[in-house]
Amino acid sequence: MAEQPNTSAAVPVATQDAQTITAGQLNAALAAAEARVLSQVTGLIQDALSGGASEGAGGGLGAAAGDLATALADTPFAVRYDFDREEFVMSLPEKSVTVDGVDVTPEDPGGLDEGVWYLNIKFPKSRNAQDAEPAELSQDEDSECDLSIPIVEIDEMGVKMQYVQGALHLARGGGMVGCFQPEYGDDGSLTGDVINPYVMAGRRVLEATGTIGEGMWGVEVDHSSDGPSAKIVSIDDPVQENADTKKTVIPLYEIEDDQIVADYRGMPVVPLYDPKRS
Repeated sequence: MAEQPNTSAAVPVATQDAQTITAGQLNAALAAAEARVLSQVTGLIQDALSGGASEGAGGGLGAAAGDLATALADTPFAVRYDFDREEFVMSLPEKSVTVDGVDVTPEDPGGLDEGVWYLNIKFPKSRNAQDAEPAELSQDEDSECDLSIPIVEIDEMGVKMQYVQGALHLARGGGMVGCFQPEYGDDGSLTGDVINPYVMAGRRVLEATGTIGEGMWGVEVDHSSDGPSAKIVSIDDPVQENADTKKTVIPLYEIEDDQIVADYRGMPVVPLYDPKRS
C-alpha cells in the first residue's frame, strides 16, 4: 500500500512568502466587502423598482424591494470603512440632528482618525431657524457648548464602540419664556427689546419701559408716589445699595456678545421693613 502524503506537515519556510494580514486590515477588508454587497443589492433593488415589478399578494417584489431599500438606507452616525478612500467614514444624512425642530446636522468631518468622536452642540439663542448654529463633530469635548455627546470610538481594530446610531431630535423644554427675556432677531443678535418686562411692586404688577444692550442691566422701581413705575436701567454692579428710599433697583443680568453671561433674575428675596423710610 502506497504511503499517503502528510497533508498536515508544516509548509517549508521557503514557501512562506505570503503577506501577513493584520487584524485591522482584515476588519477593513470585511467592511469593504460588506459595503460592496450592499451596493450591489441596492442596485438590484433600484433596477427592480424602476422596471415596474409585478404586483401580487402583499405588494409582490415591489413592496419587498421597498422594504429592503429602507433597511439599507444611510443611518445617522453609522460608521463604515470606505475601501476606495481607505478610511472610516460616518453617515450624516439631512436632519440627523435637530434642536427644537431646527436642523443642525454637522458637516461631514471626512476620514475618522482613531479616538473618541464627540458631537458638540450649541443651542440656538432663540427659536428662530435662521440663527441656528450647526453642530460639530470633533475629537475634543467643547466645554463651551450646551451638549457634548460621545458618538463613536475607533481604535486600530476598527469601531470599538458605537455610542449613538440614529437621529437625535433634541428639545430644551416646555418653551416657557421668563420675565425680561432678551429678544433676538432672525440673525441671532439682540433687538434691544425684552419679552415680559414685568415686576411686582407691593400688590401691583408694573410693566417696565426701556431697552437693553451690552453691559449690566437692572429694573428701577420708582415708588415715591401712590402710582409706582418701572424702567430698565444700566447699572455698574449687581450689589445695589438703594440709598434713595424712594427708588429700588433690582439687578437683572450682564450681557456680553449678545448673550447673558450672569443672570440675577432668580435671586432669592427676603422682605424686610426698612426703618429709613418714613
